[in-house]
Amino acid sequence: IQEHRFNQYCERLQNTIIEELDKEFKMFMNWRGYNIDSSTFTLSFTPPQNFASYRETELDQARLANYSSVAEIPYLSERFKLTRYLGLSEEEMEENERMRREELGLEEETAAKGSDLRGVGVGGGDFDADMGAMDDMDFDGDMEGDMDMDADMGGEPAGDTEI
Repeated sequence: IQEHRFNQYCERLQNTIIEELDKEFKMFMNWRGYNIDSSTFTLSFTPPQNFASYRETELDQARLANYSSVAEIPYLSERFKLTRYLGLSEEEMEENERMRREELGLEEETAAKGSDLRGVGVGGGDFDADMGAMDDMDFDGDMEGDMDMDADMGGEPAGDTEI
């Protein structure tokens, strides 16, 4: 707010002196021997600079330099580097992540990770389709392999083994 008021004050000062300065400059040019029609141009001041935007740009450059110097350090978390060296808040990090996903064309995560059971093999498939898959299995065939069910279940071991 103070900077805005100062900029307005500077503009008022510029507007106060510009007409006299324009007239005096044209007389000076004529006195120095330049034959220029005074109606072809008018002097004007450039508007006052917005120092806040320049200051913010300088801060951003300094933060980026600091961040780039620690970006490759593996024992610092990425979140810590973003908050400490880039000065991002939680909201800015969330907005950045949302924009990044949008730019990369990734889907928005609608549910929190781990809230469904697909990670452990439970899907949202049709029950009849699951039961129909059992018809394709062969339950009548002989199991191949050299396996003794009694030995595996705690019975007598197979073969000629002495204990």
